[in-house]
Amino acid sequence: MRSVLPVVLLTFFSGGILYKLSVHSPLEETTTYMSLPNPVLIDHDKPNSIANCTPSAPYLPGPFFHPARDTDTAEVHTLAQKHAPTCRPQTPLFIPFASNACLLQQTVLSYIAEGWPASQIIVLDNTGASRENSHGLNDPHHHTFLNYTLLRHMYGVNVRQSPVRLTFAQLQNLLLELARAAKWDDFYVSHQDVVVRSTLDAGASRPLYHNLLHEYFATKREFSENPSQWAFCFFHYDWLSHVNVLAADRIGPWDVLIPWYPSDCDYYGRARLAGLSIFDYYVGEFHDVAQCISDPERLLFLAEGGQEYRDVEKLLRDLANAKSRNKKGRNTWQGQQHGGISDDFGPRFFEVLNAGRKSYRMKWGTTQCDVASQQPGLYSWVKTRVAKMLSWL
Repeated sequence: MRSVLPVVLLTFFSGGILYKLSVHSPLEETTTYMSLPNPVLIDHDKPNSIANCTPSAPYLPGPFFHPARDTDTAEVHTLAQKHAPTCRPQTPLFIPFASNACLLQQTVLSYIAEGWPASQIIVLDNTGASRENSHGLNDPHHHTFLNYTLLRHMYGVNVRQSPVRLTFAQLQNLLLELARAAKWDDFYVSHQDVVVRSTLDAGASRPLYHNLLHEYFATKREFSENPSQWAFCFFHYDWLSHVNVLAADRIGPWDVLIPWYPSDCDYYGRARLAGLSIFDYYVGEFHDVAQCISDPERLLFLAEGGQEYRDVEKLLRDLANAKSRNKKGRNTWQGQQHGGISDDFGPRFFEVLNAGRKSYRMKWGTTQCDVASQQPGLYSWVKTRVAKMLSWL
């Protein structure tokens, strides 16, 4: 399949060896797939009685859940015992998907490469075309196309349909309800357009999931006496978040009258106003990208230290920098398909975004994100009083 945008070849020269890594737009379709290497398994320091040390794969009740094939049991545990975690809790990870599958695929693969158990990952199909995707009826050229067979049988992750396309706020409410139905106290959620990478600690690589387990146990210990006192742990803002379901009852639902931006400002602000903790934790590098690397099934699983590995690291940094410098914004990849941008993310979509911003200002009397420092409802109160006065004239 040809891309509307040209393929870009980035060439690196080092030590007399020429390396070429290709990048393509989200329109580019991957047509061949390879078997993935076993995910990295991490030694955790010690078993912890707080955690469930023999987690089952996540299961979400209802007709819209498509479980993965079992990739996280026998074949993984054939590795040497020293590589197996002594205690691994259940860490369900939602990755909502809206548009352009190649970005999602490299996000999923990067988490698997960094040790996240594939069976604990749940892709949530929020394209509005989940019925077509689940039956293999969607046009592969359409930006909503998602290959369930690839995700479930090749990558070993779960897929959950949203039967209709939800706004961002509605989607967050759905995740909370799915977690409650599954009786989870907490879960993780990631953006679909990030590539996660390990970090170096004292010269040795520590996979991201290893670091995340430290956050998991530390959070459980810190709030063991009052488990609903924390709301979120952010990993590079909310590109990856640890969500406390128990705290959501104190915050309330996401405001559906602020459908997209700045719905996050509203919810996180209400969490802080409720006296709940939101904290940051460093677990590794997050590359926020708008383009897809070629052959992610190989490049994201390279052994560290080689030239090609370093080339991939540079490429990801370059892609992230290009996205952050794009004068058209961060989300130019949304809705890209042959023939131009889909109407799903066209002018009418931006009108809805602007309406959400207006709703936010009516609610909080500001366009600033730090609502915890604002007088809630001031603008709405003044506007209501003025309108009533004018009605008397």
